[in-house]
Amino acid sequence: MKKQSLAVKFAVLSLGFVGMANAFIAPAMATIGAAFPDVSRANIQLIMTFGMIGSFPLTLISGGLAGKFRVKPLVTLGAALIVAGALFPLALNGSIVYLYISSLLMGAGQGITLTLGSTLITQLFEEPERSRIFGINGSSQQAGSMIMMFAAGLFAAARWSNVYLTGLLCVPTLLLVIFCLPMDKKSQTAGPVSQEGAPVSKGWHPASWPVAIFILMFAITFAASMINSAMLLDEQLSQGSAVAGIVSSVSGFASILAGILYKTISEKLKQHILWAGALLLTAGLFFSYIAANVPVYFIGMCCINLGFTFGFVGGMHAMSRVVPPEKVAGAMGLFMGSQTLGSMICPYVINPIAELITGASTARGNYQVAVVWGVLTTVIAIIWGIKNGKHYQEASKAA
Repeated sequence: MKKQSLAVKFAVLSLGFVGMANAFIAPAMATIGAAFPDVSRANIQLIMTFGMIGSFPLTLISGGLAGKFRVKPLVTLGAALIVAGALFPLALNGSIVYLYISSLLMGAGQGITLTLGSTLITQLFEEPERSRIFGINGSSQQAGSMIMMFAAGLFAAARWSNVYLTGLLCVPTLLLVIFCLPMDKKSQTAGPVSQEGAPVSKGWHPASWPVAIFILMFAITFAASMINSAMLLDEQLSQGSAVAGIVSSVSGFASILAGILYKTISEKLKQHILWAGALLLTAGLFFSYIAANVPVYFIGMCCINLGFTFGFVGGMHAMSRVVPPEKVAGAMGLFMGSQTLGSMICPYVINPIAELITGASTARGNYQVAVVWGVLTTVIAIIWGIKNGKHYQEASKAA
């Protein structure tokens, strides 16, 4: 396989930078809620959920579309949707419906870019560089999230609608994709074929489903933090959007470091990387739940971001190991779709359980339930690791 240029690597990794663009709204959730006092807490949270609604169908079909159309136009479309969705509320923001539409467009773009970005890594790079690029891509996602949340928190402190100025940070990705990502040399309308040249059967490979179930559970756990973090700071420590943005962004440095070191760590942990990520995520939620001050809360956020990097990137890497190469594009679509679905349904899984147990809808109650959910996710990942160690042993021998 041809060694890729630095420009191509930057273009591919830039897709990860905007992969969590919709999350930049999180530090401003409490401020947005105050701007729309007649809107319920659940409907305020629906702003982020609409991003998942936009992302979910696109993640499922993007892998199939990549087998019929050129990849660059699809990725360009995804990046353009993110930019358009992130910026238009600067002009139209008088109704919460506009914020729903904004998140819907960003989510649709993210569904395309995340799915095809991970597919491009699998197709363009071989081990051990593939492992390194997966890790750096995880760092790129966290760097993007960190920078955007920091900016969003500061923008929202001045005026809630200014949070959408953060969308300007997505413009460089669109430019990199347009000018640096090479156009596919051949149309792929004939459909994928196996290594032996036979047509590939339709549908997802059976080995992809357990990983998809893991990331579904994992995403619900992680989204509980993303959706409730600013509200927990306000509810528990009386801190506003500026502090929420700073804590979220600075704690992201831990994830960036984890992504850079992912190759080395994954070689040590192998299949155990999934449950290690889930365990760290759960520990982070617990620290946030018991936090009596900002430093302890910060430690919890660091653990959450570390856990996300290991679990999410490890899950994508796992797909490339357990699924045949000709089925990877579809498997990545299933993976991203499951991750999106988990994030999307989080408020409708965690919130009702918390309200049933505590008798009220609070961020603390949601965190409490999320910790238990994280424990269950860790157990699922341990079982998967026990059953799939052979794939990592085979890869180590091949390397």
